[in-house]
Amino acid sequence: MRFTSCQGDSTDAFCKDLTAFIGEQLSIPSEYIGDIPWQESERRLYRGEIQAGWICGLPYVRKKHDEQLNLELLVAPVMKHPRYGAKPVYYSDVVVRAK
Repeated sequence: MRFTSCQGDSTDAFCKDLTAFIGEQLSIPSEYIGDIPWQESERRLYRGEIQAGWICGLPYVRKKHDEQLNLELLVAPVMKHPRYGAKPVYYSDVVVRAK
């Protein structure tokens, strides 16, 4: 099973380690594809050439209704801060200078 990340390069080590862990736990061959730009990772993920990947919320929301892509959300993070209400909620904050 091939995995990739469409997130920043700083996530590669974690994703690579998690890919190996998943492969070990499921007793299947696993490979992390991390040596390509995130845009190419996204294209390969959407084409089905890579079976699982980490993507941000916005690209997922934009593509989730595209029936040709066959995307399925497997997990979403649940943050500990009370603001999130123990749910997989995603916020974008806009910070502006006070007058």
